[in-house]
Order: sequence, then C-alpha cells, then structure tokens
Amino acid sequence: MTEKSAVGFQTVEIANGLLTAQLGFMTDETGRLPISVTDDFSLGYVSGFLDALMQRTGIEDQVESFVLVSILMIKLFGEKAGAGLSGRFLNSQHLPETQRGLMAGGNDSLAWLADPDKPPFGWYHHCK
Repeated sequence: MTEKSAVGFQTVEIANGLLTAQLGFMTDETGRLPISVTDDFSLGYVSGFLDALMQRTGIEDQVESFVLVSILMIKLFGEKAGAGLSGRFLNSQHLPETQRGLMAGGNDSLAWLADPDKPPFGWYHHCK
C-alpha cells in the first residue's frame, strides 16, 4: 500500500466515524433509519463531506476519489446497499438536490476541520 493510499483510507475512517455518529442520532428506537438517509441530498452530503477531507489531504484524482466515496458508502450502508448507492450518486451528482448535499457536506466538513470541538450535524438535521 502506498503512502497516498494509506492517507485515503485514514480519511475514509475519519469521515466514517463522524458520519456514523450522525446516523446514531437518526436511528429510531427500533433501530431503523429514516428513508431520507439515502435520498439525493444525503448521497451528496456524504460525498461532499469526504471530498472536503480528501482535498485537505491532497487527494484530487477523480477515480481515486470515487473509489474512496464507494468505500465510505459501503462502510455506512453495508456492502450491497453501499455499492448501489455509490452508483446512484455517480448518476445523480448533476442533480440540484445532490449538488445541495455536496455543498452542505463539504461545508460541514470544513467547519469541523476549523473547530473539531463542534461535531457536524447537517446530515442529521436534513433527515430529522
């Protein structure tokens, strides 16, 4: 594994931890998540959140970025659902709602980087 790959995987782990915390707040008492966690805004949010972190670490290659987004989606939603959601994101990234999610996720990520004591909650607020 190259140093760049290691940085990419570490970046995914950081994003996964922060996004999993938001999922924890969205889960109801029966363990279910709202349907909105996989809408176009949410797919954009997850991707934008990771993208801002990747840019900060110098990962800018589009293919590598998509692979890392796919890995994150699989970590968040499971292998089968995550793979399908990655493909759906790729096909919907031009849509206005996905673009709004990309911006919101990126802004939340940058705000967290500026002040790690303030955890991101944009995805949670969208889904609740």
